[in-house]
Amino acid sequence: NWNTFGNSCGGNTFGNSFQYNTFGNYCYRNTFGNDCYWNTFGNSCQWNTFGNGCCENTFGNGCYNNTFGNYCRTLTIFDGVQYVSVTGGSSDSDYVQNAQILNGTCGSDSDDLLEISFDENANYTQMAGLNSDGELRVWTPADMV
Repeated sequence: NWNTFGNSCGGNTFGNSFQYNTFGNYCYRNTFGNDCYWNTFGNSCQWNTFGNGCCENTFGNGCYNNTFGNYCRTLTIFDGVQYVSVTGGSSDSDYVQNAQILNGTCGSDSDDLLEISFDENANYTQMAGLNSDGELRVWTPADMV
């Protein structure tokens, strides 16, 4: 490992344990196996798919429509989400699921990530977003009265 890829790298398949790599901007439609972590992606890296245990990866701005395996199952991240850190999934048996992060949910910058904590193993929908005052809210829609 320890590879560097330029801009516009697309349509590649990478195996398991693909780690410590750097990708340029506009890297899209790549597939990564299990345990691919500590990779860095530039801006506008979209439509990538990651296997199980893929954590500690860093993405630039405009990186959306990416799919991640275990520890974050059925986590939907809408457009414009930047500088967030999702917590709550700790293992193959304790993971975040059924969670959504709404459009425009953003932290300040890469040094001041917005931490979003979801319940592990939730069988209900959890949503996170910024309210009109710019404050983070995490809620379950079915609990709303």
